[in-house]
Order: sequence, then structure tokens, then C-alpha cells
Amino acid sequence: MSQSQIKPSDKMETRSDTRQRSKIRFRQKELLLQECEHALREHEEILRVDTDKLALNILETLLREILMTTQQTDDVPRESQNIFLRESINMVSQHDGYNISIGTFTHTCKQARDLIPINSEETITRLIINKLRGRRYSAVEDYNIRTTDKFCDMLRENFSHNETF
Repeated sequence: MSQSQIKPSDKMETRSDTRQRSKIRFRQKELLLQECEHALREHEEILRVDTDKLALNILETLLREILMTTQQTDDVPRESQNIFLRESINMVSQHDGYNISIGTFTHTCKQARDLIPINSEETITRLIINKLRGRRYSAVEDYNIRTTDKFCDMLRENFSHNETF
């Protein structure tokens, strides 16, 4: 059958077929586009997760650095606290009952206590007790004395009546 012999009904069928094929191709392209969009969304999600992981790693690193810095900074007050303890304990001279009066000794003990943080009072009290000599030390060594005030009161009770002013 030559082209001139094609019937009009055949041409209409061909046009209909062409339209149908065009619709099918259009639908295939739409599906392909949807697949591409879906793949793009998956890729974006992977990138977002990777970015979140990177940000999380950076935050963890910063947190470790902060903790290390905090630990190093925490050591500084201890060092300065030790310096304050050393300076304040050096204010207190040894006491044997002959070199200075109980009043002077207890006064310097309280001054030394006032120089340090409140949480170090028990430590400085123990250090001050070690400044006592002879009978003075023997009088308090068996007691569990935690505060400078209690220590000073105990010394005054036991020894202030022996002194003349």
C-alpha cells in the first residue's frame, strides 16, 4: 500500500496512536522526573545528616575543650587556696605558753582563719594545732577540733587562768 492509497481512517488512527504515544512518553517523563526529585530529596537528606554529624562532632570537640579548660581553671583556685593557707598559717607563731600570751595567740589564729575561704577552716585549724608545743599541744591533741573558735575556746578554758595580765 502506497502513501497515496492510505485511507483517511488509517490516518486518524495514526494520529490517535501518536497522541497516545505522546501521552505515554509524557507520563514516562513525569515518572522519571518524580524519581529524580525523590533521589534528589534522598541526597539532600544524606547531606543534612552528614552536616548534622559534622556539627555534632564539632560540638563534642568544643565540649571536651571546655571541660579540659574548666578542670585546668578548677586547679587554679586550689593553688591560690594553698597559697592563702600557707600565708595565713605563717601569721601564727608557735606557742608553748612562754613566748606569747593565750590572748595574742588566739587573736592571730582568728586573723589567720579570716583570711581563708570558709570551707578551709578545718584544715587551718589542724595546721594551727600543730603550732602548739609542750603542754599546750598535749591538752588538745586527743580532741577532734574542727573549728578555730572551738580551738581558741578550749585553749582559753585550760590555760588563761595561769596567765597574769
